[in-house]
Amino acid sequence: VVRADKADIGFKLTGFKTMIVNREGKMYEGLDGLALVLIDLDYDGKVFKLDKAVYAKEVKEDGIITIDGITNKTAIIAIDKHGNESKPTYIAE
Repeated sequence: VVRADKADIGFKLTGFKTMIVNREGKMYEGLDGLALVLIDLDYDGKVFKLDKAVYAKEVKEDGIITIDGITNKTAIIAIDKHGNESKPTYIAE
């Protein structure tokens, strides 16, 4: 599950939850389990067309992803460290 809000310089990941565990058998917390964020700047609600991929190491500590062109039709998919994908989620205004 992923949630994001529009920001001045792109968007901020405001929620990310995955059910995977780390090597110690503990659930990942916050963005720790995140591997990748896929971005479709003009999602039509049916076909997700990849415009940009942002790896977890590129996400700022506060969850900010810098990208131009965010609209009310921009959607993201989050992929966790085990390769599980979220459903496409629109970025909240």
